[in-house]
Amino acid sequence: MLIKMPDIIDVLSRELIEVYGSRKKEGRLSLLVDTTTNEIYIVPKDTEHIEFTKQIGTDPDKVVPVHVDFLDGRVAGVITGESGLEQDLGVRHSHDDLNSANSTVYQLIIGSGLEISPGHRNKICVEYAK
Repeated sequence: MLIKMPDIIDVLSRELIEVYGSRKKEGRLSLLVDTTTNEIYIVPKDTEHIEFTKQIGTDPDKVVPVHVDFLDGRVAGVITGESGLEQDLGVRHSHDDLNSANSTVYQLIIGSGLEISPGHRNKICVEYAK
């Protein structure tokens, strides 16, 4: 059986949003940012963060989840640092890694030419910080 390696992305195309979006919540796209390499992985709809992190094979403390919520084709919110890794396994991230992952995803959003809603929500979940 051939195991497909996780995809590293450097642009958020409408096609990727369509294929990977609406994960667990309508309009939600889930990403993982490896803060050691600044690589961004897109999480498939049918895969939990815990399993996906195992596929990447890196330190879970250095892989920060970021959810991008879309509404009417625009970014309505960004939530950084909250997934099953933190809630179920007790993984914790440094404040620097949380901020870095958040910034990396905003750079991805802007670099991809996506529109950000004026009243969008940006939440960094410091309750899961070290």
